[in-house]
Amino acid sequence: MQLLYNKVAIITGGASGIGKATCQLFAEQGAKVIIADVNEEAGHVIEQQIVDDGREATFVKTDVSSSEQVENLFSEVQKRYGKLDILCNNAGIGMEKLFHNVDEEDWERIHNVNLKSVYLCSRLAIPIMLENGGGSIVNVSSVNAESPRKFYSIYASSKGGVSALTKGMAIDYAEENIRVNAVLPGCIYTEQTKKSIENSPNPQQTKDLIYNMQPLKRPGKPEEVAKLIIFLASDHASFITGSCIPVDGGMLARSVISQD
Repeated sequence: MQLLYNKVAIITGGASGIGKATCQLFAEQGAKVIIADVNEEAGHVIEQQIVDDGREATFVKTDVSSSEQVENLFSEVQKRYGKLDILCNNAGIGMEKLFHNVDEEDWERIHNVNLKSVYLCSRLAIPIMLENGGGSIVNVSSVNAESPRKFYSIYASSKGGVSALTKGMAIDYAEENIRVNAVLPGCIYTEQTKKSIENSPNPQQTKDLIYNMQPLKRPGKPEEVAKLIIFLASDHASFITGSCIPVDGGMLARSVISQD
């Protein structure tokens, strides 16, 4: 039996990395997938791949930091399906800067994409879920929300907000059968990670650093995060809400994340 059979699910940032893997695995598990992303070309590629596999997917170009575009996204979902069972707030961007070098534009951009988007999407998802008798929201936070690395203070601030918001929303809607959880990825080997290694001054040194950050001595795979998201979104996690669960190869099991 497919874990998400006939469920309608929105995945933000669904055109690449963890979001892409989540869209693909959700579809394999029977979900009707709505891919929300600013990258129109990549979004349509994922949409077509899922459709070619005989499954259901729709791409909606969306800047999740824009209330107008988020409203359009949810309007499209309502028109097409009339319900929403799952929201995965995955869209996010990174930033590596010392705190005092972060200007106001940097601050607003990273918090708008990483944190404000969770607010914008969830506030529209919840009324639909209330009408349908419940649902599941899974937010993608970060291990940096718990133990920030050097140069990651602003990123950690945005993801810390995601983790706190996850717990708050879970309490607000527990009695209405809406579960809200978060996953906290460690270092995940996405296309962006690959590019960061290749473009670094010393690719081998950078690769070694990334591999040694986790006690498991390797970065995670996007699908390893996606599998946890699927579990939390499914009825198998019916007694889990307000949890922020690391998927990090053991990084947070240490007292601090290595700064080397």
